[in-house]
Amino acid sequence: IEICPDNPDIYVKIGDFYYQDRKYDHAMEVYVKGASQFLDRDKLKEALAVYSKVLKIKPTHLASLKGYAKTQIKRGYPEKVAEILRKTLDSNPSNKKDIFFLLVDCYLEIEDLAEAESLLLNQLKNDPTQCSKFFDIVNYYLNKNDLNSAVRILSMITQQVLTSNKPERIIDTLNEILMRDPENIEALKLQLRYYSWYKENFEIEDTLRRIAEVSKLNEAVEDERFALSQLIITNPGDLKIFNRLKELNNSQDTKTLSE
Repeated sequence: IEICPDNPDIYVKIGDFYYQDRKYDHAMEVYVKGASQFLDRDKLKEALAVYSKVLKIKPTHLASLKGYAKTQIKRGYPEKVAEILRKTLDSNPSNKKDIFFLLVDCYLEIEDLAEAESLLLNQLKNDPTQCSKFFDIVNYYLNKNDLNSAVRILSMITQQVLTSNKPERIIDTLNEILMRDPENIEALKLQLRYYSWYKENFEIEDTLRRIAEVSKLNEAVEDERFALSQLIITNPGDLKIFNRLKELNNSQDTKTLSE
């Protein structure tokens, strides 16, 4: 419905007319257009009032919930957003998934990562296929250059992503992390897990060698021993691998005896 694109007050008046005429779908559509214009102009009080009109008609109206959330966050009242979204979820609406993700977005917007992670982990227990939203948290951490936290989140969902219809998302993200931090052992381990799942032998060996190299540099003995013990299986004649693995094992034996 296009009425007067540059005048939100007109949209509200027309919305009132539709509402009085009990044409609620038309009323909600026009109200949202008016409220969006108020929000764009930072007329937050007016936007909030109009979004609230829609939510009185239909508490689960997604566009209005999004607008309401954005408005309240701008006003500095994110807790009110969380409250109304949680109450809406409790009513078990038909668009529960969309509202749940909106609640997660709300926590991301106000940088309450702990709450966002907690919500998603609980959701993952109930439905292991719903892991895509975790990538929003991963991207948040990547934007902050908090690579260890990004890897930590990926480790929570690796199995679910591998069995999803977009498994390449995890390797693409890991490659980005390793471009920034080539010595991130945990990211390398997840990379190995990805290649092992698809039995990509060349990549498996290359990643194992990288893990061994990085582990040695960082004195991560157990990780290095694991990588070398896998490499010696496919490279039984490699004396460099054999001797280094023997050195690590002898060191472990000496340590055990001294204890």
